[in-house]
Amino acid sequence: MDEGLQPGIDGCVYMAGPTFAHAAQFLQYQQDIERYDEVDHNGSKFRVPVPYEKQILYGLEIVRSMLNPALLHPSFDHVAEFFNEDTESFYYEGAIEPEWFILTTECDMNKVRADAN
Repeated sequence: MDEGLQPGIDGCVYMAGPTFAHAAQFLQYQQDIERYDEVDHNGSKFRVPVPYEKQILYGLEIVRSMLNPALLHPSFDHVAEFFNEDTESFYYEGAIEPEWFILTTECDMNKVRADAN
């Protein structure tokens, strides 16, 4: 959080939305994970890989007006039919500074699982 969102090896930060559940859908396509739990969070269902490094997932809202529009692009790196119809995805060619996003969701997956059982 203090260092912002740093680009990966390809120089980009990937984002999805418009809600936390939309973004969480992308977790199901982690190649090195074999097992997933389906969870319900605020009325939206999504799959989460098990195990995962962190027990807490964070949702961030990016303040779009802070981004350089020339560096923000729609991302077509996924098959749209596998996601909720209104899912949007983007990539940003550079770092996203801490002042450019707001923590909106903190989802404790252990609590979500306990509530589901």
